[in-house]
Formats: sequence, C-alpha cells, structure tokens
Amino acid sequence: MPVASDAMFLLATPDALYLWKTGAAADDLATYEMIAGDIFKPYFDRAGIDPTKALNPVVFELVVATWLQDRTRGLGPTAELLEQAGLSQVLRGGRVVHQAAA
Repeated sequence: MPVASDAMFLLATPDALYLWKTGAAADDLATYEMIAGDIFKPYFDRAGIDPTKALNPVVFELVVATWLQDRTRGLGPTAELLEQAGLSQVLRGGRVVHQAAA
C-alpha cells in the first residue's frame, strides 16, 4: 500500500503527461514528461473521438479518469517512463475520486 512519501502530482493534457515526484518545489520543472498520445488513444478510439479537433474538457476529464481507474487495477496502457517513475505501483489498488469544482 502506498504511503504519503509515494505521493506524486500528475498533470494530464491531451498532448502530454507531466509528473512531479514528492518533494519537488512549486517552481520545479516536471520530474517526468512524456507525450500522451499512446496512453489516451485507445480511450479516444473507443469513444469515437478525434483528439486533434476541439476536445470538450469534460470528455477529456472522463478519459483521464477512466485511464487512472484502469491503472488502479493494473489495466490500460502505460509507458516505460511511467513505470520508471513508479506511477503504476502508487496507483495499484487505489481509487479514483472526483471532486466537484467550487
């Protein structure tokens, strides 16, 4: 089970994933950065969405949430860089919680 020291911050965009490891300062560049196309492609394909066109933010949020949920069960696409970062180990067995915007 991950502990607080395993915490990471992930910023997902349709084009890229940016991941900061615990202890990074607020002005630090991302610890890991990668192109997100291969990660999200199966979800866009399944939904019949062309991500190169205007993408509804709510739809993208659902794509990311579904991918994260899949990763908690060890499913869905990953990448060597994310594995090196330890993201899969942190997510495995976790749960995805949605928080309504204020």
